[in-house]
Amino acid sequence: MINSFWWGSNRTSGRGINWMRWEKLAMRKEHGGLGFRHFYGFNLAMLGKKGWNLLTNHDTILSKVFKAKYYPKMGFLEATLGHNPSYVWRSIHASQVVVRRGLKWSIGDGSKINVWRVSWLKDDENPFVTSAMIASSEELCVSDLMQQNERKWNEDLIHQVFNERDAKEILKIPISCTRDEDTPIWRFSNNGTYTVRSAYYQLMEVIIDNNHLKVEGEWLKIWKLKVPNRVKI
Repeated sequence: MINSFWWGSNRTSGRGINWMRWEKLAMRKEHGGLGFRHFYGFNLAMLGKKGWNLLTNHDTILSKVFKAKYYPKMGFLEATLGHNPSYVWRSIHASQVVVRRGLKWSIGDGSKINVWRVSWLKDDENPFVTSAMIASSEELCVSDLMQQNERKWNEDLIHQVFNERDAKEILKIPISCTRDEDTPIWRFSNNGTYTVRSAYYQLMEVIIDNNHLKVEGEWLKIWKLKVPNRVKI
C-alpha cells in the first residue's frame, strides 16, 4: 500500500516504478536514504516498550499474568517462548533482543544481577564478563562479590574468579553506601528511560548495514550516479 502511495503511476492499477529497495529507502537521510519508516524495526521497537515494562514494572496486572504463565521462576530476559504461546507473548518475547541490547544496571545491593548472564559492566562495547564460568557457580550474583559489612568489593575473590579484564572492570564500579535495589537503566537515553525512538535508532544500525555509507561520497554508489572526476581549472 505504501509502495503504491509513493510510486503509483495511476489510480486504477496503483503500479509504478520501484526505484530502490525499501531497505535503502529506510536508511537515514544523512546516509543517503530517504528516512522512510522501516516497519519491522519500528514494530520491534514498540514491542520492546512492552518488554521493558515487564522487566521494570512488576506491579501491573499484565506483568503478573505473563510472569505467572510464562516465567514464574525467572525474569523476563531469561523467559523462553514455551509451549503453545499466545500471539501476544510470542510478539513480546521477540523484543528480548532489543531490551537486552540497551539494558544496563545501576548496582545497589547486587542481589538481582546474575554475574554471568546479565550485562552489568561499565564497558559500553562489551558489558558482559568474558571469564569462563566456574562449575557450580551458575547462580552467582554481584552481591556475592561484595563484602557486605564494609560495602566494598571482595578483591581477593574477584581476582580469583575473573580474568584480568573483568576484574579491572568490576573494581571500577562504585558501590553505593546505601542498600538500594538494583535498577535497570536504558543505555540509549539521557534519563535512562526506554523510548521507542531511541530503540528504533539503534535497531536501524543493526538491521540496515550503514557501514559502507560512512565514507564521504559513498552514498553516490548507492544511487548508482556516475559523477565525473573534478577537473582543475
